[in-house]
Amino acid sequence: MLCVEIDDRTGRFLGNVTHPGHAGVATHSLVFMLRGLTKRWKQVVAYYYTGNSTNGCVLADLVQQIIQCCVNIGLNVVAIITDMGASNRAMWKKLGIISNRNSVVSSFHYPALNHRVSVLADVPHLVKKLRNHFVSGQPIKLPGDVVTKYNLPSDVVNVEPLTAASCLPKR
Repeated sequence: MLCVEIDDRTGRFLGNVTHPGHAGVATHSLVFMLRGLTKRWKQVVAYYYTGNSTNGCVLADLVQQIIQCCVNIGLNVVAIITDMGASNRAMWKKLGIISNRNSVVSSFHYPALNHRVSVLADVPHLVKKLRNHFVSGQPIKLPGDVVTKYNLPSDVVNVEPLTAASCLPKR
């Protein structure tokens, strides 16, 4: 039974998890939204109340169900965009998305479409991850073809040149 109440003291809604395969008291909401690429529109198509964690395999199944609904009404899904939370990374893995030092697979095949569906991380989270990577002093090694294509002086990207600049305070 779904029960939602408002806490008069905090002004927060309290209720049960509605996410498939999960139970307990809801602490978050999960929203699925469609957005046009060539026309400016967006539409919420599903939402669930969730607990503190969400099973990535369940997310992958929900995404595929939503894609099928889109196909059924004539929409062409070309990409999905998520943040880089643990549940979404688990979903990526279930969909066959790989991103590591040795391999990158950034799309998956959906049988009802004549193309692969790209999986992208949202820009604010990418920038945050990149910043954290550099702040922790970790360099990024670029592939040789990228260095050649853009005539770069090195295959290593790191923060050292910026911290060496006299205008920046030393850490």
